[in-house]
Amino acid sequence: MADRIRLFCLIEEPTLLEAIQTAIDRQSDQFDLETATDPDGGVARLSSTPVDCLVCGGQFRGGSWTDVLETVRETHPALPIVFVVDQADDVGAPDALTAGATDVLSWSPETDLDVVLTARLRNAISAHGIGATDVDHQAPVVEEAPIGIVLIDRSLPSNPIVSVNDEFERQTGYDRTELSGQSLSILEGRATDPSEATVLSEALEAGESVSVELQLSRRDGLSYWSQFWLVPLEGNSAIGFQQDVTIEKRRERELERERMFNEQALDTLDDLFYVVDVDGTLRRWNDRLEAVTGYDRESISNMGVTDFFVEDHRELIADSIQTVFDGEQLTVEADLRTASGLRIPYELTGARLVGPDGTLTGLVGIGRDLTDRKKRERERAAAVEFLGGIYEVTTDLERAFEEKIDRLLELGSAKIGLPYGFLTEIDTDDGIQRIVAATGDHELLQPGQSCSLTEAYCQQTIESDSLFAMTDALEAGLGEDAAYETFGLDSYVGIPVTVEGKLYGTLCFAATESRSEPFGDIDRMFVRLMGKWASYELERERANDALREQNERLEAFASVVSHDLRNPLNVAEGHLEIERDERDSEHLSEVADSLARMGTLIDDLLTLARQGESLEDRQPVALEAVAMECWGNVATENATIVVDAERAILADRSRLVQLLENLYRNALDHVGEDVTVTVGLLEGGFGIEDDGPGIPADDREEIFETGYTTSNDGTGFGLSIVAEIVDAHGWEIEVTEGTDGGARFEITGVEEPS
Repeated sequence: MADRIRLFCLIEEPTLLEAIQTAIDRQSDQFDLETATDPDGGVARLSSTPVDCLVCGGQFRGGSWTDVLETVRETHPALPIVFVVDQADDVGAPDALTAGATDVLSWSPETDLDVVLTARLRNAISAHGIGATDVDHQAPVVEEAPIGIVLIDRSLPSNPIVSVNDEFERQTGYDRTELSGQSLSILEGRATDPSEATVLSEALEAGESVSVELQLSRRDGLSYWSQFWLVPLEGNSAIGFQQDVTIEKRRERELERERMFNEQALDTLDDLFYVVDVDGTLRRWNDRLEAVTGYDRESISNMGVTDFFVEDHRELIADSIQTVFDGEQLTVEADLRTASGLRIPYELTGARLVGPDGTLTGLVGIGRDLTDRKKRERERAAAVEFLGGIYEVTTDLERAFEEKIDRLLELGSAKIGLPYGFLTEIDTDDGIQRIVAATGDHELLQPGQSCSLTEAYCQQTIESDSLFAMTDALEAGLGEDAAYETFGLDSYVGIPVTVEGKLYGTLCFAATESRSEPFGDIDRMFVRLMGKWASYELERERANDALREQNERLEAFASVVSHDLRNPLNVAEGHLEIERDERDSEHLSEVADSLARMGTLIDDLLTLARQGESLEDRQPVALEAVAMECWGNVATENATIVVDAERAILADRSRLVQLLENLYRNALDHVGEDVTVTVGLLEGGFGIEDDGPGIPADDREEIFETGYTTSNDGTGFGLSIVAEIVDAHGWEIEVTEGTDGGARFEITGVEEPS
């Protein structure tokens, strides 16, 4: 035999032929392979083709493999033959051995042929030469054969062993002298299946060929797996061939354990697992598919993949499967239709499955239930819509508090799913609850209605000092509570509302029906949010009331300044002019200066009183033009202005003019008539600086206080008015050192027209 073994493969079954070709290709350095699929034509080719070993078997639609083997053995008595049988049809093995096969290989699509086939081919070639009518166990070819061989005498009742070869000794651990005269039962052990052992003894008694796989025991007690073939010989002899397949069985068990583990793991998944064949049918799936769809295994095996989906998604599924087959991984969303008609949203993945040669065999994928995710998405969308509604209401400056709270209660009732929403004001001293605002048609939950706290769930809300909620009053043990008897509310959620740290009342939502589900975290968060907003809005309302009262007092003060002080001052100035016409003196000049100073004080006080009013309507103003205009109103001949402020800002023009003029006058008063004033731009604002001595750092916090001045002629109101104008605009002002060491006023937070 040449170094490379020449194989001739006579296989009609395509799957088996492909598996053998793949296994031999991986051993191409050892084997040369020729194939044929027509048994008759293949047998004819044997006469003209040099062959070291014939491999045949599998499905044979045109006749009997027994006839083929007998024909080959007649024309090629010395040719080793390995016959392959399906694992599910091992009954063909004895017939094959009887017809002349050297070895029989049991095969299934899961068999690792790379290892098994190579070993069986070499064993068959080495063992070749043992004929059915001439067995000499001392022949070198038998002794050196890598397969265990045993000769049995069938003429005696116990069917004793006559002789064995070296490999049989090695496999069993027994010396041939120990085995001689013993029956094959010496190899049976605790792991041996009695029914399998009986098959051997019955075949010996009947003189029949048999192939069996069983666990035997070595001399040292260790068990091993044996593939045992028994073939009767002419006369009263039989020959047995034993192949130790422990490694193969171990691998099979490992593969089986791995398969079972994988199947168990897949069956424990909450997700669907599926394998789709190239024809679009389900080849494999996990238990979850049956649990989700309600179809049993038999029904599923008769359904196409698209049958599991609602009609309007079936085309999507079919197209997606084809896309995966074309080579693209894919994730799609589609609705599964259960046996009961339930529609369940699923996210489905798919990836190609290919064989060892790269041929497409199907796709594998996972299906994930999107019900919870879709629910969260709907809740998120509802939350965004709800928050948007709250934002729209709370930022609407045109709405009064009463309108805002009514709309807020409507939004909250719709979002939480309780028809009654109400804001209460609670007098803890008198123990009375009064409804301030409400939504819904509950007769006792209307604005102006009041009751004792002992008759309201709000008492438990304020006692809990946090959110109080219940979904079923009777289950909560409140069936005999006065609040339940009065209002008949079965479900309720409420939270205390505080104003400036003190209890004001409660914000609540309720229904006369019980609630099937508990209040979720989002619902509780929304109630807390609305309670916080109510607290803030009430505090703002109180602040607005206080501001209105302050403005009214300021207006009254301005009226006094304008009329009650200015009228007597005007009279005094008139009499002073008359007196100075008759006679003038140094004293009258001082009186005139004092009256003029009093007039300036009155003007500044009036201005200061009116600057604190907030500005609602601002218009675009050209800063550079206004800065130049104001300079013309206050400057002297020797003073200089430098303006680099080409920008439009949003401001009240008249108050901006007053701000600039006051800062210009401040520079003239403290630096002198030859001062240089510079107006420039800043990020988010503008700055005004002079070239004077500046303002000491320790004094910069005080200069905006009313009455603060370092000038003998100043009133101390000029920079206070500047600060009030800045505050009224919502700006900020800071005093720093100028470029040349003078005073620099930086005004920021200034908006530009959009």
